[in-house]
Amino acid sequence: MIDDTKCVKCRASSEVVKLEKCIVCYSHYCDDCAFRATGGRRLCSESCAQILMQGDEDELENEFGPEE
Repeated sequence: MIDDTKCVKCRASSEVVKLEKCIVCYSHYCDDCAFRATGGRRLCSESCAQILMQGDEDELENEFGPEE
């Protein structure tokens, strides 16, 4: 079976480059196209980083209460 997974941005094949899977949307991306988010996290895009950061803020608010 041939793996035809491609980078969501540059469309490079997994046969040519190493691909990672975004922890937010599960899209695949290569090292050249990775978005480097705060804390060293690597995601497929800035929008996924914003979604992840929003989730982190919600978790903190639930744990410690709303900011004043």
